[in-house]
Amino acid sequence: MPDLPFGSITGKLNARFALGLLLPALTFSLLSVVALAAGHGFIASLHWWDGQPASAQAFLVTVFIAAVMLASWVAAGQTPWLLRVASGYWPAALKRNSLYSLGRRRHQRQYFRLAESALSDPAAIERLYLYYPNRYSDILPTRLGNVLAAVEAYARTRYGMDLVLVWPRLFAVLPDRHTAAIAAARAELETQLATATLAAVSGVGVAIPLALIGSPVALPVGWLWGCLAIGYAAYQAAVSSAVSYGQEMRTAFDLHRKDLLDTLGLAGNPEERDTWRRLQEFWFQGIPLDAARPAPLQSQEDAPDTGPSVPLGAIAVAAVGALTIILVLLR
Repeated sequence: MPDLPFGSITGKLNARFALGLLLPALTFSLLSVVALAAGHGFIASLHWWDGQPASAQAFLVTVFIAAVMLASWVAAGQTPWLLRVASGYWPAALKRNSLYSLGRRRHQRQYFRLAESALSDPAAIERLYLYYPNRYSDILPTRLGNVLAAVEAYARTRYGMDLVLVWPRLFAVLPDRHTAAIAAARAELETQLATATLAAVSGVGVAIPLALIGSPVALPVGWLWGCLAIGYAAYQAAVSSAVSYGQEMRTAFDLHRKDLLDTLGLAGNPEERDTWRRLQEFWFQGIPLDAARPAPLQSQEDAPDTGPSVPLGAIAVAAVGALTIILVLLR
């Protein structure tokens, strides 16, 4: 799959940046400091702080705030990459590992279960529409990735549009109220995904030092599982935000795709799908719009994989359980 076309709508130094990245980063940083102070001992930590001169205290506070802001600013530029990783668009080397295969196989099985129920269950039809692309070969190993892949499938199936090529141009002709709605939905998705990432990093990154400094065993274990619980809840919220984001995208295709054709002077062709195909060939390959095209070849879909499946959640719980045992042993 090519890069996700949605891009980063949120800015790095505006209100969405402050709420979506800076505030979660500051919150987890402060909680991490409190947890480390508790592991070292609040009284001992307060004595150490009181023993520092005022200039050193001011310097440490300034460095802390600057570090949080710098990390948040850098992370703001990495949100498209983070979204790709969370969606399951992994490098080829990682796609060959068992974790990728297990996650993808699990969602393929879920897809077929829903497809079998769709004839008698309207809820199954809705879940297929919102949560999965319509082709077996496009299914990804994560829920978030499949929700976003369903948006690409919608544009391709309904109108023959390649979202990677069309979306940047379509976005330019959307009315302000629609671009604002898409930006808000995207910002919510990024906020929840950033929170999930920060929770996971903080959970592992603080639990290990807590175990090494000799804190009570309940502290690193509780901190680890608490942070991962927050991260899981934030990821589920990110999936829900992605569904809303996808609905805004679908609405943009349905209501404003012909505005783009009008802008390009191509609205008169009654064969809309043919128009989009010719436009995309022109944008991507430079083929003139009036050039003769051979009939497209029919591709053969892959057969379903019927191998065993293990939920990624179970693997994650097992990994965290092993880390918990390590923390106990370090203590």
